[in-house]
Amino acid sequence: MRDPYTLLAKIKMLTGVVEVGLFCHMAKAAYFGNQDGSVTVKWDNGAVDHVAAPTAPLAKPSQ
Repeated sequence: MRDPYTLLAKIKMLTGVVEVGLFCHMAKAAYFGNQDGSVTVKWDNGAVDHVAAPTAPLAKPSQ
C-alpha cells in the first residue's frame, strides 16, 4: 500500500462501514513470530530488530 492512511479514510467514509482493519498511527512496533522461534520487531521508524529464540524450553511453574 502506498498510502494506507488515505485508504483508511476513504473506506471509513463509505456508508455502512463501521471499522477497518488498518491501524494507522496506532502502534509503535509490530512483532512477528518466526518459524525458528525467534521474533522480528519492525518499528514505526523503519528499524528492524531480531530477538533470538530461547535456547532452553521455558520451565513449568511449580505447583
